[in-house]
Amino acid sequence: MSRLLKVCLAVALLTPGPVLHAQSSTRSARELLEAFVREESPSVTYGEADRAISLIMYQTGEYPRPLVDSLLVGLEELALNDPREHVRVLAVSRLSSPGLRILPKPNSGTVGRLLRIYRRSDNPRVRSVILGFMSAQAERREALAFVRAIAIQEREDFPNAVHEAIRTLVLGMGDEGRAVVRELHEQNLVRDPEERANLAQLARHHGWAEVKP
Repeated sequence: MSRLLKVCLAVALLTPGPVLHAQSSTRSARELLEAFVREESPSVTYGEADRAISLIMYQTGEYPRPLVDSLLVGLEELALNDPREHVRVLAVSRLSSPGLRILPKPNSGTVGRLLRIYRRSDNPRVRSVILGFMSAQAERREALAFVRAIAIQEREDFPNAVHEAIRTLVLGMGDEGRAVVRELHEQNLVRDPEERANLAQLARHHGWAEVKP
């Protein structure tokens, strides 16, 4: 799990439960989202509305479905259209929470929502953050397929996308991720010359097969 995700989870779980739950339950999605936008700045995060939204996103089953759905729609809108990059990134972070594999009952559909934002966004940092969040998602097959597709791009979606994808597979996705990287190496599927050289070093270290001609 990334450091950002660990911090977000800690903030949500360490906030006094009864008070925060009451705030989350009594305020509408619109009120929470408006407060979320008002209180966020690059130097101040985890305001009251953000903590309330975080709690709901981590425990979606404990809240009314209309509230959860409205928050998901509103956060997706912010992730795509807010003029401030840090708000877009924070919205993406909150949207990643319902599908975390560390949760007792992760929500399905989280990876699909993140990929929809990825494809529609032209912001390099938003795309990079989404790629990084794939390692923590419970929908493993979908996440692996997405990261694999980025790793073999000829034209990168954002600077260093191929490197970040391979790093995510190797360091963040366990044996399954490393198996994908081995396949990419042995099938000679990575197109970036520098990353192919890095994979060759990794292959020698692990004793993988030589690359296909």
